[in-house]
Amino acid sequence: MRSFAATREDLFETKHDLPLPPPLGVTVSYPAIQIPGDIAAIEMVRTIPSSRTVFRHAKVINVVEGSCVFETAESRHVLHPGMSLALGTGKWCRVRPSPTVRFWAVYSDERFWRTQMAWFLPDAERVVAGVHPLEWDGRAIILAPGIAALRQVEP
Repeated sequence: MRSFAATREDLFETKHDLPLPPPLGVTVSYPAIQIPGDIAAIEMVRTIPSSRTVFRHAKVINVVEGSCVFETAESRHVLHPGMSLALGTGKWCRVRPSPTVRFWAVYSDERFWRTQMAWFLPDAERVVAGVHPLEWDGRAIILAPGIAALRQVEP
């Protein structure tokens, strides 16, 4: 059975699902992705639900307009503007816009992300148990940095 992607976002998600395809020796056409393991930030506007997907990268969703329900195997979260959600490698997720949502997502090698975050959070006792990068099991973490902060760092 052959499937196709309806949007550029679906194409991106399809290309970054597990398991990894064998290397083809060509550059992926999506301009944000150059080499496996790179960090990519992609803006998405969703009006229809995404399919259930699993990524080879850690994913951070930052909602800037609208709202959505973000589902994982372990949880379900309603995200509004100014909220973020982090999800580890190999965890499935689905986004259901309510009725529309604009967000930008950062995809990163999880080992790289954990190493970088450990520099900012060197003491695990200063954060909630299970949230420190060296303790995190990849389940969804909800943050509320606020819309002003997200707009300042929006790519």
